[in-house]
Amino acid sequence: MAQLTALDIANAFVQLANEVPGGSVDLLKLNKLCYFAQAYHLARFGTPLFGDETEAWTYGPSYRSVYDAYKKNGRNPIHVPIEPFDEGMLSSDELNVMTDVFMNYGQLTAIDLMNKTHESGSPWAQIFVEGKNKVIPTSVMETYYRVNNEIPEMKINDTVDNVAYGIRHSET
Repeated sequence: MAQLTALDIANAFVQLANEVPGGSVDLLKLNKLCYFAQAYHLARFGTPLFGDETEAWTYGPSYRSVYDAYKKNGRNPIHVPIEPFDEGMLSSDELNVMTDVFMNYGQLTAIDLMNKTHESGSPWAQIFVEGKNKVIPTSVMETYYRVNNEIPEMKINDTVDNVAYGIRHSET
């Protein structure tokens, strides 16, 4: 299987958000959902979900490729992924992590998610330097979220489970 990118994961979250009633994402929220997916995959499996480096930007952890692809949306909701999401790109473990992250964080606002990433001791708080987009090492993320894991593993509600099933079986 090919190495996933942050943009692959972002496209999946955009599709998922737009298939769940009341779901939506903007660029800030999208970057944070990708961050939490990466963090919880590291915490659960000890390996990154995707290969992009996580950078500590002023508004929290971000991915350059996701920002560049979706910046034209500004603060507006993103309704269409840059590329259709192909469920064959994800293993069941990867899809479960993404579903868990979306179910637990998808209803939060972008600002709520930013504030979560800015908590004292968080990987972002450990690395951030104003004016520099320093890389947050995956080892820092893995260690922090193994200790501070607030997402129960494999907790999937019917709505998100059905949407995930639809993504896995859609004809795109």
